[in-house]
Amino acid sequence: VAADETDLLWLDLALPLDDVDSTKVHLAGRLSELIDRLWSVLASLQGPHPAQQWAQRLGRGLELLTDVREREAWQLSQAQRELSEAVEHAGPTVLQLPDVRAMLADRLAGRPTRANFRTGDLTVATLVPMRSVPHRVVALLGLDDDVFPRGTGVDGDDILAVDPCLGERDRRSEDRQLLLDAVMAAGERLIVLFTGADPVTGAARPPAVPLGELLDVITITCATDIVKRHPLQPFAPRNVDATDPFSFDTAALRGARAAVGDQSPDPPLLAAPLPANEPGPVDLADLISFVQHPVQAFLRQRLLVRVPSAETELGDRLDAALDGLATWDIGERMLTARLRGVDGAAFRDAELRRGTLPPLRLGKRVLDDLEQSIDALVQACLPVHAGPVTTVDVDLDLGGGRRLSGTVTGIHSGVLASSSYSSLAGKHRIAAWVRLLAVAASQPERSWQALTTGRGAFGRIRRSTLRSPAEPLAVLRQLLALRDKGLAEPLPLGLGASAAYAERRGSGSTVQEASYAAAKEWNGRFGDSTDRHLIYVYGQAPRFEPLLTALPHADEAGWYDEPHRFGLLSRRLWTPLLGHEEVGQP
Repeated sequence: VAADETDLLWLDLALPLDDVDSTKVHLAGRLSELIDRLWSVLASLQGPHPAQQWAQRLGRGLELLTDVREREAWQLSQAQRELSEAVEHAGPTVLQLPDVRAMLADRLAGRPTRANFRTGDLTVATLVPMRSVPHRVVALLGLDDDVFPRGTGVDGDDILAVDPCLGERDRRSEDRQLLLDAVMAAGERLIVLFTGADPVTGAARPPAVPLGELLDVITITCATDIVKRHPLQPFAPRNVDATDPFSFDTAALRGARAAVGDQSPDPPLLAAPLPANEPGPVDLADLISFVQHPVQAFLRQRLLVRVPSAETELGDRLDAALDGLATWDIGERMLTARLRGVDGAAFRDAELRRGTLPPLRLGKRVLDDLEQSIDALVQACLPVHAGPVTTVDVDLDLGGGRRLSGTVTGIHSGVLASSSYSSLAGKHRIAAWVRLLAVAASQPERSWQALTTGRGAFGRIRRSTLRSPAEPLAVLRQLLALRDKGLAEPLPLGLGASAAYAERRGSGSTVQEASYAAAKEWNGRFGDSTDRHLIYVYGQAPRFEPLLTALPHADEAGWYDEPHRFGLLSRRLWTPLLGHEEVGQP
């Protein structure tokens, strides 16, 4: 916890666990102790040993891996006694671990407790202990087709199951007999429940085959359908019907009333813009966050709302291949380490210990493929990252009670260097632009430029070269004024679409051509319409066309000659950058 991956001394032992909050350090220690105890127990259970020694080792494992309250300490004593009695007459016999497992299987197996039959209480049990025991009411749960009867899958080493003989056990036939016994044990009522529909799609699901046969017999005999289908959702109107209510849940009643009531579209997030913030200090990181994602900045910085991302389940299996996001994550770490001077072999050792790679040769193959694709990127970026790294503290008075403060890192001999394994995107370019403006305004006597390198199409390398403008303070004031607007209401902007529109208009394209390029960026597979913050504000699958209908505000009309507010704000955000940028191969 106290180390990080820059210290290669630790790589021979384990991968450092950095970025752990001080209040969570004890959890890391407890996890480390658990792994150490597990490793010790597993190591002691290897190889052949006499039976008495197996009992001692298993007893030691119980002491290391279990804990009970003081009033339940008898459980540990009983477990130790069971182990001792199991090997009491074994003598010096040498056993392997499978032998010990077979020896203890019956002794440690669960035993059914005494049932409270015929006491008037509710009895919950499997079909086996209640076999042929009469009851006034019998309720059978979960008789679905894919659950009951038990499957007849044959293990590859089960010779008897491959070629069964007459008289051997047939689990499916036994389950059918148990169902018959339960039916015959019902005195007054028999209630059988099964999942009749898929909970997601609503598609019909059949009951278990024996239950279906029983229903067919009843339908033919009684000439009536006795199956009652209940709604899948508690707020279904049928559940709270006043004439025959099935549920008395008041929350379900409110949901049912809302479902059958008049439907109206969701109101907009804001009926009118919020009041402007009072002038005050602005953090450089907040300004960068705004220009990278105006709508996200409005939600986080003004409303203090954080839109949660889609939850990803932690996998419990070893993958043979990595998805795109996991591959990018490793590639980003590899590029950062290589530019920092970390030896390739040391990085490979650290990455193999991280546990994110496929096992054995599959993981090494992933690293080999990444190294081949990153080598060219490293060679292009190393000259930019050469020399000592410096930082610049920014504290600018922008007038009107506004101050911009922050720290710019990653400066090499007057060059703001930034390299990424990602494709060179608008968020990288505009972040580098704001940092360049802040540094140039803080130290105007020097010449500054920002070099941002990333991947391009067809395995090529792309680099954005930005040069500081003559009046960086004026550009920063424009961006702060745009941020003030963006913190009063969500601006109709998507970063990819706005960049495409401004680039096309700056190169002489018509409004229709630029709008088409912006719509293509908006509706792409990973376009702006898939962003969770825009979905939160504009609804599911937000369309691009409504953004082109909003007219510019009165105080915005003089900025650029654009027919809609989206185009006006896009050019206000991107045109100063585009006028000082060159994009190409390094």
